[in-house]
Order: sequence, then C-alpha cells, then structure tokens
Amino acid sequence: MGKQVGKNEGREGFGKAAEGMYERVREWGEENPTAKFDEIARVVGEERKRLMGGLLSEMAMGYRRMEAVFLIPL
Repeated sequence: MGKQVGKNEGREGFGKAAEGMYERVREWGEENPTAKFDEIARVVGEERKRLMGGLLSEMAMGYRRMEAVFLIPL
C-alpha cells in the first residue's frame, strides 16, 4: 500500500489544486471576455466540482495513499 498522506501534505495539495482552479478559471475568463454570467457559472461550477471531488476522495481514503488526488496535478 502507498505511503500515508499527512494532514499538512493534504492541505498543501489542496491549496495547489485550488490555485490551479483559480488560474484555469481566470485564463478561461481572459479567453472569453464576452461570456455571460451563466457561462461563467458553468465553468466555475465544473472546476469547483473537480476540486471538491478531490477533497472528498482524500477524506474517504483517510489520507492513506501518496497517490491522493491532490498530489496529482490536474
């Protein structure tokens, strides 16, 4: 079985994943300056689901494996 993922590693991984989400959304916004609110909400919602899915996976695994979702770049 993989190495335990500690709380600090999980927090750091989540922070990096959140930063990545922010950057992807900002980049999308710059590429789509005329996007309507509903379009922006859809993109942000999809990114948020990915981020929260990673957190849920990590919590469900109980920080057990180094291959935890947040340690893998999105």
